[in-house]
Amino acid sequence: MGALNNNCFTDAGVHIVTVRATQILLHKPEPSTFGERIATAFISALAAALTLLAYFVLNAVFAAKSGSNLPLVPTMIFSKLSAYIICAAALAGFLIGSARMVNIFSVFWGTNQIWEREWFRKLFLILSVAFIVLMILLRT
Repeated sequence: MGALNNNCFTDAGVHIVTVRATQILLHKPEPSTFGERIATAFISALAAALTLLAYFVLNAVFAAKSGSNLPLVPTMIFSKLSAYIICAAALAGFLIGSARMVNIFSVFWGTNQIWEREWFRKLFLILSVAFIVLMILLRT
């Protein structure tokens, strides 16, 4: 059986999970109504669309400063993949609720505490590059 030591559970010296992560996973939010779920789905879709738009605008600004052409940016904003991401955010918002969607979007907006960890920044950079490569491959 694990023991509580320095804000983490340990079992034979192996770090399993932090107390904070356990609190988040075991947290049971208040039940929400169907209307609240619909509202969360709509707001999640809107937030996903605005997040995608912000990423594409930042990409366009940096590309314009470097002097490169931007033929992909308008087509990427209105692509099928963007529509799939927005629909997935709406579905996730409906299924998991507002409290968990706030945590998900805080990761993408850079306001989550996990951004303070170096390994996460590296992981997110790798995933971002993989996503960009996937977008380019799907475009061609």
